[in-house]
Amino acid sequence: MDDKIMNLLNYFEHNGLLLCNVNSELPSLETVGGDWDAIVTLMEQGRVFYSKLYKGRVTYLSAELYYALKPHKQCEARLSAESRRILQFVRQAGRATTAEIKNAVAMPKKDFDKAMDGLFKGLLLTATARDRTLAASWSSFYWGSFEAWEGISPHKPRKIDPRELLSGIMTPRQIDRLLAYAKAL
Repeated sequence: MDDKIMNLLNYFEHNGLLLCNVNSELPSLETVGGDWDAIVTLMEQGRVFYSKLYKGRVTYLSAELYYALKPHKQCEARLSAESRRILQFVRQAGRATTAEIKNAVAMPKKDFDKAMDGLFKGLLLTATARDRTLAASWSSFYWGSFEAWEGISPHKPRKIDPRELLSGIMTPRQIDRLLAYAKAL
């Protein structure tokens, strides 16, 4: 197995959350010895869940943390009408690229971006496969519902307090803010 994948698996074994880009507050893909190809491979295997959970930034969650956060974050009743339309389309399609979703829901870019971010923050939509590789450190994705991701994830959910998985990298206050419900997605 690739060293970068092993680095990420070792990291996620002890920490549930990783940021994509370098940040002074939390570990990032680069600072733990991973790279783009390795994290995408883990997302495609259902071992890592793509979200925008931490301050709207691309945030990778271990499968264990995803399942621990699920009862705290997933709430379709709080979705905007635009987010509901997108989620309904993706569920019906099984998976879709950003362009396919934009085409199907036909909404202004600002509304579309806000609706997608709400789905990512609410752990309702995630990357399930690589679409096109755009650069060595970036690709586009096929997006799928959380149900589709759970279908490919080899991880079996267990009851665990998300605080246990986050206490090594976050302060209690940061964890409280992360667990708090957003006003509207």
